[in-house]
Amino acid sequence: MKVLLTALALGVSLTANADTILPTHAIDTFAITTTSKLVLASNQESYYVAPFNNCSMESITRMKEPNIFFSRNRVRPESTVTIYDKTNRRHAVRCTIEKLEHIEKDYLALR
Repeated sequence: MKVLLTALALGVSLTANADTILPTHAIDTFAITTTSKLVLASNQESYYVAPFNNCSMESITRMKEPNIFFSRNRVRPESTVTIYDKTNRRHAVRCTIEKLEHIEKDYLALR
């Protein structure tokens, strides 16, 4: 009985700490902030913030028409995103997403 209770408690704690995952087909729009964050809006009117690292913000700010490409079909922590310029695809930067947080629409308006 103790083993069953321990397994249940462990299972509940693991699901409570599960990472947020967003399918890429659900993303409608995006924005890139100067503080190295992606703001993603899904087609269910949900908003997500994904801080990223391992790339140059200076390169991104010089792009005329930035666009994003995800290497996998889900956005999750430690996944890779490529930010490239639509006018010149050779100007591209690969970034690693640190985490993905679901945020409220009202919270986004305050930032």
